[in-house]
Amino acid sequence: LAVKNQEDQLEQDGYLREFELALYSEIDHNWKGSMSFVYAKDANEEMATEIHEAFVQSSNLFMGDTLKIGQFFLGLGKLNRTHRHEWSFTTSPFFFSEYFGSEGVIDTGAEYTHRLGTSQNIQITLGLTKGNEFVHEHGHEEEVVEEEKSNAQWPTHYLRVGGFNEMSTTTGVEYGLNYLGRKDAAKVTWNYAGADFTFKKRVGKHIDWKVQAEYWQRTYKENQEDEQSDNGAYILLEKGLDQHHSFGLLYGIYNAADKHEEQGHVHEETEGRVVEDEFRETTLQYTYSNSEFMKYRFSASLESGLVKDEEEIDNYKYQIQMVFNIGKHPIHLF
Repeated sequence: LAVKNQEDQLEQDGYLREFELALYSEIDHNWKGSMSFVYAKDANEEMATEIHEAFVQSSNLFMGDTLKIGQFFLGLGKLNRTHRHEWSFTTSPFFFSEYFGSEGVIDTGAEYTHRLGTSQNIQITLGLTKGNEFVHEHGHEEEVVEEEKSNAQWPTHYLRVGGFNEMSTTTGVEYGLNYLGRKDAAKVTWNYAGADFTFKKRVGKHIDWKVQAEYWQRTYKENQEDEQSDNGAYILLEKGLDQHHSFGLLYGIYNAADKHEEQGHVHEETEGRVVEDEFRETTLQYTYSNSEFMKYRFSASLESGLVKDEEEIDNYKYQIQMVFNIGKHPIHLF
């Protein structure tokens, strides 16, 4: 990973971001089990091992509906329902990292998905989790001060209403509306509302066209203070030439205009720089898939809207990523 801007040289590094060991099992005629361990950099930039997910689920107890119990990524949006190594780009859009962390939200609780008997394959997902921790980062728990480890005032609760429309045997659209609410130990009330959309057209063994997008708005209120809000979105356009080569364009935006000026947010990769108004990111990428088990991705990004010493600056970021799977992998989400 190499990052630089017009003023100075930022982080340049190559490293193992994470290694994940996943175990899956049919427990009995009703239950399946899943557990994954991750070896990755923690908040102290040291390699450490942690349990990522550990849950049981069943689609047999409630006539096709699915119940999940344990620790898992919350079933919201597109990215949060997909492991990071399966994403169509290397790093999460800025607003997603700001809202949900660089990987997404993991919590402990229960999630229930009900399928409606319609031609649109509508699914309703309801979830209730502890909510003591929210933004997931490796090693984050060790960095949280003691008062932030106390129980949430209201647990994390969420809803997703999603559907899938098969336009042909090779083309389909998935879409969803999402809501999440919680009240943390500091008595700050958080609400998130969003929408996600994915379109795919397949030709032979490769995806010819892919369009993926998400929009989220966040509002929060501390005690009796005025409610504040911000919002963000991304859209990815990807064109596959054949089963080995594809090109993509990712555009992301984060709008902090409704925040108080002094509450600008620090970009996680550009220490000391803040977003006071609007952050924009544009990424061009090329992906080479050697097989379904190995791929390489090369990307170049322009980031605008960061402020340092009261002056807006641009970042130029270049990344090379390699992802590989060993052994059997569960079926991917659409």
